[in-house]
Amino acid sequence: MSAILAKTQKVLYILRMLSIAEHIKQICAIFTDTLGIDDSRNLSFEVDITKDMTKGDLYTNLPFVLSKKLTKNPVAIAIDLHTYLENNLDRTLVEKVEVAGGYVNFW
Repeated sequence: MSAILAKTQKVLYILRMLSIAEHIKQICAIFTDTLGIDDSRNLSFEVDITKDMTKGDLYTNLPFVLSKKLTKNPVAIAIDLHTYLENNLDRTLVEKVEVAGGYVNFW
């Protein structure tokens, strides 16, 4: 019985994280619009569940994608994105936002 409960809890966790990831992705897309990139809505970036839970529940690689378009350091973009997210995310969904290299991690 406990194995079934554990699997159910894992599935529910994944579904919740994917729902939060979609919210984060929408806010990230709005951030890209503020940068004046012509095709910002066609950028292919991830907001996904981390493999290493010590680095958060979710992450985005958007700063790396933008660094190619803007020819700017991904860490600098990650810092700008972090600031934008801190002011625009639904804080009932995301407890903490952190820059890690060029990634942005979420708890």
